[in-house]
Amino acid sequence: MKILFFYPEDPLAKTQGNNARALALLTYFKEKGYQVDFVCHDSHIRGKITPETIKALKEEGLIEKGTILSRRKRSGLKYFLHSLKYKLKSVFTDYNKEFDRVRFGQLEEFNTFVSGNTYDVAIITYVYYYKFLEANQLNAKTKIVDTHDFITAQFKDSKYFNDEIKTLNLFDEIWSISLEEQFVFSQFLKKKVHLIPHAVEVNKNSIKSEQKEIDVIYVAGDNPHNIKAINWFFEEVYNLLPTDINITIIGKICRVIPEKPNITKIEFVEDLSSYYQKSKVAMCPMLSGTGVKIKVVEALAYHIPVVCNVRGVDGLLNKSNNGCLVSNDPKQFGSYLTDLVSNIEFHSNQAEKAKQFYNETLSEASVKQELDAFFQQIS
Repeated sequence: MKILFFYPEDPLAKTQGNNARALALLTYFKEKGYQVDFVCHDSHIRGKITPETIKALKEEGLIEKGTILSRRKRSGLKYFLHSLKYKLKSVFTDYNKEFDRVRFGQLEEFNTFVSGNTYDVAIITYVYYYKFLEANQLNAKTKIVDTHDFITAQFKDSKYFNDEIKTLNLFDEIWSISLEEQFVFSQFLKKKVHLIPHAVEVNKNSIKSEQKEIDVIYVAGDNPHNIKAINWFFEEVYNLLPTDINITIIGKICRVIPEKPNITKIEFVEDLSSYYQKSKVAMCPMLSGTGVKIKVVEALAYHIPVVCNVRGVDGLLNKSNNGCLVSNDPKQFGSYLTDLVSNIEFHSNQAEKAKQFYNETLSEASVKQELDAFFQQIS
C-alpha cells in the first residue's frame, strides 16, 4: 500500500501530544510495510522544520521520501493577485479563511511533489489543510482527514460549525481521535467517521519500577489551554497541598511557571518514560480545549492514576473506573492528589483501574486492531 501522509509539524519533536500521534501512525505504517511519502510545512509558530527532519524520518525507515513546503515571501505581483483573489472570495462567497491554512505557493509545491504518483491513501492531518484536495496532481483512491480536534469547539463560536461539516464532507473518510467528536461528526456528516484512538507504546518492564521518587508529574506544552490550566492549579490548588509533596513539571509550560517550593521544572526531555516510571500520580488540570489529552493517555499507559478536571477525560471511552479522578473543585482536586500520594491502598486500586482501562481501549494492540480493520475495509 502506498500512502501520502501530510502532517504540518515535526513528528520527531517530542514536545507535543499531536506529534506523538503522528509518529505512532508512521510507526504503524512502517510495521505494516506500507510505503509512505511525507509532506510537512515550514512553520514559524511551532518551530522551524529543517531537512534534517526528513533525513531522520528516512533513516528510521518511517518514510520513503518527504518534502517541506515553504512559506514564500509575501510580496510581488503574484502574491498581490493571490491575495486579491481570496479577499474577493471572502466577500462574494461563504469562504472561511479560518479553515484554510494552506499558504501562498504551497499548493503548487504540493502538486510538484505528488505529480506522477498513484496513492492508495492520502491522509491529511487537520481539516485546516483541505485545500490540498484541490491539487490537480493528487491521485489517491481514498482521501482521509485525521481530525485531531473539533475545530468549532476551539473557536467557541457556533457559526463555524456548518463550515467545519461542509469541509469534512470533502473527504472520503474521517478519522476521529475522540469518542465525543466521533459522535458529533457522525450525526451530521455524509461520510463514515472512524474512531482511531491514540496509542502509547510502553515497555512493560519499565512499569515495574519501584523507585517512585516523583509524587506528582505534569507534562504540557505552552498553548493557551495549558497556561490557563496551570494558572488555575497554582492559584486554587497548590497552596492546599501538604508542603512535602513534590511535583515535577515537564515541557514548554515551564516557561510561564514561577519558582515555587517543591516544584521541579524541566523544559525538555528526550524520553519521558524514565520520568513516568518514577512517578506516583499524574495531573491534568484542563479547564478548556477539545479532544483526547495525550498526557492522560501516556500516564494511563504507565498505569499511573490521573487527577484531572472534567476536560481531562474528553474523548475517553469510559468516564469513570478508568484510573482518572475528576473534579473541578480545587479542594477535591487537591484531596485526590494528597490521598493518592499518601494512601498506598487507594493508589493501588486506582493504578489497577488505569491498567485495565488502558489495556482494553488504548493499548497499542487495541488501536492497531482498529487500523487493521480500517485498511482491510478500503483495500
